[in-house]
Amino acid sequence: MASAGGTGPGLLLEIERERHVYEARLRARELAESLGFGLYDLAAIETAVAELATNIVRHAGRGLLLVRPRPDAAPPAALEIVARNLVPGPSTQAQQTGRREGLGIGLSGVRRLMDEVRVEYLKDGALQVTAVKWLPGRRPPVLSEPIGVIDVSARYRVEAAARPSRTDRVSADGYVVREQGGHLVAALVDVLGHGPEAAEVTRLAKEVLLQDLPLEPDELVQRLHRVLRGTRGACVAAASVTPDGRLLSWAGAGNVRLRLWHGPQATPVYLPVRPGIVGYSVEHLHPQSTPVESPACLLMVTDGVKEEALDERPADAAGVVERFSRPNDDATALIIRWG
Repeated sequence: MASAGGTGPGLLLEIERERHVYEARLRARELAESLGFGLYDLAAIETAVAELATNIVRHAGRGLLLVRPRPDAAPPAALEIVARNLVPGPSTQAQQTGRREGLGIGLSGVRRLMDEVRVEYLKDGALQVTAVKWLPGRRPPVLSEPIGVIDVSARYRVEAAARPSRTDRVSADGYVVREQGGHLVAALVDVLGHGPEAAEVTRLAKEVLLQDLPLEPDELVQRLHRVLRGTRGACVAAASVTPDGRLLSWAGAGNVRLRLWHGPQATPVYLPVRPGIVGYSVEHLHPQSTPVESPACLLMVTDGVKEEALDERPADAAGVVERFSRPNDDATALIIRWG
């Protein structure tokens, strides 16, 4: 196992063989002990390092493991572990499908052992996992933040509002809205469960969509279905509007719901999605479409929004979440208007 310099007090280790896993455990423990971690946290860090290094050996064949004091925590208050595959391909699929090798705890076990875990889908096809352990009493509070990207022209008016469940400070719902070649593409993701672990799955979905957002809604959902294999899964809805604004296509699976108001009609058009869980089982997924008259309003909501919110044309997304959100679930409303 080679060790690269230039990381200050940290360790940059090449992982290629089973013996490297054992060496990485010992060296990570030594570094963590020098930062002042107690016995319980040292055991958690050592186990997490072993799992991440084992995943590299068995799923990728070769990779890098960076263990260092967290750079933005000075004086050192946290340990950061970054594991990255250097041989993408089958490794990526193996980790996405959740195949359990190594210590058998998988990424879900790493999440339980560490305070923060971020999974990134990199441009070269590899996965990078970053895990952080804070010294007792030094972890900053978790803040709620919207997990969404909106990038559209002035011809569309987009609003979004999100609220985490009352027991959490971070929402596991996510959305992406972008305009590509005149097409508007929107995706709404509701990861099963809630809290920080579910939010990490949403971040993975967002990373994938930011790299490649298919124009066809069924392709978008199928792409997420492949990426989220081995995670807790999600309910997903996707919609696409043609450049002239006259045709809406959609697809989805799970408990996300869509309604369309357009033209002079006062009643909404019901846009059904298929049963299933993206990442587990999505059967017979085919895109559907409907002609649209101006002006148009599309409402997309997650399961944390009550059904009665879909009965009337919404005034604003914040009002939908304020009036109709369920206290025990994450709630998100996404509204798109055009024409």
